[in-house]
Amino acid sequence: MNENPVEFLIEVLTPELAAFVLCESKEKLFEYGDNFNIMPAEVKARLDFLLKIIGYLEGAYDERGVRQWFFRPRVQLNGISPIIVFYKGRWKPEDELPQVVMHLAESLGDANST
Repeated sequence: MNENPVEFLIEVLTPELAAFVLCESKEKLFEYGDNFNIMPAEVKARLDFLLKIIGYLEGAYDERGVRQWFFRPRVQLNGISPIIVFYKGRWKPEDELPQVVMHLAESLGDANST
């Protein structure tokens, strides 16, 4: 993984999608990439959470597959895709639906380790 977590997220998800799931503008995202210390705590929490999800997905998919995973509807999310969970606004990692997304990704990581 790239040493800069913001740059890594941008690399995997694209700048637009990374900004979208972090609930920030692309401009702010690039500012955070240049100076990680100015990132608000709630954005850091979302970033860490998303990086953990991506870590699980990387065992099963390449970068394109990881991006596509976020857009596939899931039965466990009542037919919506993970990206919609993050579309709801200023989500928190401890919220119910982001936790379901995490468990879905984690189950892929678990399946690939056996």
